[in-house]
Amino acid sequence: MFGNNVDMMITITIAYFSGAFILTIFFYNLYFLHKELFLKKWCQAWLLLTFAYVTLFLAYELLEEFIFGIYSLLLVSYAYMFLSASSSFLKFTLPKYLKFIMLTIYSSIILLTIFTHLVAWSIVIAFLTISVLFFMIGVKFTKQKEIFSNITGIIIVIFSIFSFFYPFLGSQTWFMPWGYIVLGMLGLFIGMSLIQIHFQSQKDEFITLKNQLNYLAYHDPLTDIYNRLFMNKQFKNIEKENIPNIGLLFIDLNNLKEVNDTFGHSKGDDVLIKVTQVLKDIIKDKGLICRFGGDEFTVIFYNSTKKELNHYKETIKNYVKNNSADDIKLSFAVGSSFKETSNQDIYHLLDIAEKDMYSNKTKQKE
Repeated sequence: MFGNNVDMMITITIAYFSGAFILTIFFYNLYFLHKELFLKKWCQAWLLLTFAYVTLFLAYELLEEFIFGIYSLLLVSYAYMFLSASSSFLKFTLPKYLKFIMLTIYSSIILLTIFTHLVAWSIVIAFLTISVLFFMIGVKFTKQKEIFSNITGIIIVIFSIFSFFYPFLGSQTWFMPWGYIVLGMLGLFIGMSLIQIHFQSQKDEFITLKNQLNYLAYHDPLTDIYNRLFMNKQFKNIEKENIPNIGLLFIDLNNLKEVNDTFGHSKGDDVLIKVTQVLKDIIKDKGLICRFGGDEFTVIFYNSTKKELNHYKETIKNYVKNNSADDIKLSFAVGSSFKETSNQDIYHLLDIAEKDMYSNKTKQKE
């Protein structure tokens, strides 16, 4: 079991221990900051590997062969914990029979350790187990959408292949020290790549959350159209850029109060959702529909004309004459205004459209 290169193996083991210990500290810090289960498991995996190299060092220092059995058990535990962490991170389910297989592997290594003249085979089993488990992990990473995850998966697959041949190459003179250096570098690359992937996933989650918050900030929760805050944002941009040819519609649903009083607010909400869909069907992508508040809506038309504005105004008024929402007759009052030149105040034009709406509302009651 102990060859003529004990001193070199001790040196390599110390180097491996250093790398594993540094990765343990890195992942512990990440877990301390983010409290993610997969980070905890990855930290535990690197810690198990650190302990494995401590036992390997002791095996060479004390020249005790049974310690290699402990080393093998720690290596297998490291590989299984790494797989468990990766399944938590990538959200894939481990096979149910895997625990039975791992129990069999543990039992085999313990038996081989008891018969110390066979303990070398425990190392073979340990590295074959690492090879299979890491191959499973690598394949899962290569199937991810992100290119960096794919690269990490390829590195892990290469590491798994290297691990498969390691027990048969480790004793070869030509393999030392460069083979060990390559194996150690692959391990470090895997650790650093996982850190990079974690930060990338954190960045993606932040961007997704930011987009969701932006969406919620500028959309009405009931009708899912733009809200008054979004309208004000558009108005500020129109004022800042001095944009001309802006058409405005101010729309009021006349009979919402009666619907709420007669059928309840839930029915009123259903009518508002129906009205929103009506406006979407009419306006399509030609204008920006905003819920101004309550039963009032505004529509902003960019690069518009008075003719186009009047067309949509009349279309909305004509639509409601022959249509209803859940057997409830729809009735709109619509006002309009047009920003023909860049120096016109958009907020003043909104007041004009609102007054026009109220004027039409009064005429409808006559």
